[in-house]
Amino acid sequence: MEGSGRRAASWSLPLVFALELMRNPPQEFIERAWRVEPLLVAAALQDSRLLARLPIHLHEDLWLSGFLRAMRNEALIPESRLLVLASRFPPKYPFSEKLVSALRGSAFWYALRAHPEGQAREQRITALLLDRDEVWMELLPHACANQEALRQRLSPAQKVLAGVPEAGRDVDVGLLTLRELCSLTWHRLVSEQHFLDGWRGALDRCRGHHVDDGLVALLATNPRLGKKINTLEFDDFSTGEIERLRDISGNWSLSLKVLNILVRQRVVSAEQIRSEPDRVRDIVARISANNAFRLMKSRVLVPEDFSRDRYNAMIQGMTPAMRAELLKQGVVKLDGTSAAVRGRVYTDNELQSAAGRKTIEDALAGQRYEVIVEQFNPDKQFGFVRCEKLGEAAFFHADRIGNPQNKSILSGDRLSVKLEVAFNKAKKRYGYVVKNGELLK
Repeated sequence: MEGSGRRAASWSLPLVFALELMRNPPQEFIERAWRVEPLLVAAALQDSRLLARLPIHLHEDLWLSGFLRAMRNEALIPESRLLVLASRFPPKYPFSEKLVSALRGSAFWYALRAHPEGQAREQRITALLLDRDEVWMELLPHACANQEALRQRLSPAQKVLAGVPEAGRDVDVGLLTLRELCSLTWHRLVSEQHFLDGWRGALDRCRGHHVDDGLVALLATNPRLGKKINTLEFDDFSTGEIERLRDISGNWSLSLKVLNILVRQRVVSAEQIRSEPDRVRDIVARISANNAFRLMKSRVLVPEDFSRDRYNAMIQGMTPAMRAELLKQGVVKLDGTSAAVRGRVYTDNELQSAAGRKTIEDALAGQRYEVIVEQFNPDKQFGFVRCEKLGEAAFFHADRIGNPQNKSILSGDRLSVKLEVAFNKAKKRYGYVVKNGELLK
């Protein structure tokens, strides 16, 4: 059952028909289908008690698990809250393929409408998608793709977000919820001035937990405006709102970018965060090179918080300008770091383990390497390159290599490339591939 969206679509209707026609589907069949296509199972399964027993924890994606909870009529506050705090929105964080293919396909909606329990589930998810104060409206572009009835129920802002052709982009910011305003700004569907003109009124209209969610959404959205205009200022927040932000800063799930904004604006101090060693360790375990730069610059993190390999990977993953800034401020000493990273050869055990692979991916990100072509098949247009940093050859395809003069690629040629880690389905192991590159003279 595993495979691409195209392959999944070819058997999605047969799966739905099977669940519709079988009075008592075998448990093993349901469990296997649940792992691969949980939304189709949740839509087609007529026994709500059986659906309630299926393990949602198998699906770690917050968007997917929250949607499943809504279909089971369960509270999905944890998913909603975590999505807001972590600010994990597309396009930077794409939706699960399982979720997108189900919402865009016909089988999911057919299954919901084929029996009374499914119709009740459709009502619940429709209410979820149409809630103008919740993050779930982010799914509207997919849910509305082939559902005209749903499109007709959208607010003006939701129509713009969903890409309804006749919607245009002329919206009245005075009528938008804060979630609508932030979503439209995040996707660059309204102007920066719309955001600046409308955020204060939209925040004042928030109630309950939507106030906290709105404050986080504002801070996550504000950097999208760029540096050329006057962005929102912390002086514009009330004392009560600042206190709410101070409380929010203590949540470990908070986006590290937003946390850094709160430190820079002195809502919370670096010392307060560092007073919790476990939290510092949690931050280090999940941090990217960009966020490492931000939090080291604001003194939330120091080099001693990292293992040597992790520290080298973070430094190597930063741009030269970032490294220069940290050096200028005396935050880090880069003497010997680059040489240490260049001399590091990764082992296969590291490559196959999740922790080791994370370190390797961080080190490879944004870096270019000069490599030598070991072999190349001109008929199939692929080959392998050797890089001293890697413990094995890296796969490459000719269409990823810039070759303006269309020269033949030969063994021994030198390439300048970016590398990444990828899973080899045939060998059932992780390996290296060339992301892009160019043929050197």
